[in-house]
Amino acid sequence: MLHYRASAMKLTLLQTLLNPKSAECSTTLRRFRFEYAALAIERIATMHPFIEGNKRTALATTMAILNRGGYTLPDSLDTMTFVKEVAMGMHDRESIVAWLRDNSVSIS
Repeated sequence: MLHYRASAMKLTLLQTLLNPKSAECSTTLRRFRFEYAALAIERIATMHPFIEGNKRTALATTMAILNRGGYTLPDSLDTMTFVKEVAMGMHDRESIVAWLRDNSVSIS
């Protein structure tokens, strides 16, 4: 039951990030898009809130956050390798933010 409750709370947080209701929330999301995306990929990939599909969910959530901020990640082996490395704990949050900044592409 605790596992389910924790997952529900995480989903509520992600829904709030992905569906901002105010202009202020949207501005904040755009300003800190890489930080939010790094938090999402790190927490979902390393904490394993789901039985399976954690890396896929982490990447999808990160992509959604980046898309809301006007960016995307290339569909490449480098991206998939990076997600696996994050899941194995090989990157701290600062290096994740740096990787996202360096590898994201503007969709504007």
